[in-house]
Amino acid sequence: MIMPHRSRATLLIAITASLSLLLTACGTTPISFYLVSPTPRTGLQKIGCDEYLIPVTKPVSNPTLQETIKVLLAADPVQYVQYGSGLITASAFKDGYFEVDDTIEPVAPSNSDPYRVYLKTVPGKGLTGACDTPRFKAQLTETIRTYAEKKNAPFSIALDGSNKKWECLGDESGRCQQ
Repeated sequence: MIMPHRSRATLLIAITASLSLLLTACGTTPISFYLVSPTPRTGLQKIGCDEYLIPVTKPVSNPTLQETIKVLLAADPVQYVQYGSGLITASAFKDGYFEVDDTIEPVAPSNSDPYRVYLKTVPGKGLTGACDTPRFKAQLTETIRTYAEKKNAPFSIALDGSNKKWECLGDESGRCQQ
């Protein structure tokens, strides 16, 4: 018997949730990060180039901010087909344009001491195409936001030592002053 599309999706969500609980019991913890979907779906955040962020999970044994970002940077969308077909990730991750210089996880995060991510650009590398910057920024920002929100904490992202460089990345209006 062929199940209707909605029933298969509901079953897939139930299986994913069950697997997540099983893996947690086995010493791993699911982390959340974001891939990009070309297919609009209810509840997904729209980003540049008519694409949408889709949250995915992966079990890891060390669920730190650093590990979460490493998983995002190394994510192969083919491994996450259960979340939909055609998923992609920013080529900035695959092409090595950015590196994580450092992450800081405060013991008691606060507005004066938030989670911090320091990125650096890699000389000789660059972003490919107009869609890559919004993908990269959205994927990384939402992944970090999701991590920090689980701890009910603020976060900041700096690029090459400057929060403003991160904020202005991809701004072609000329109004963003670094």
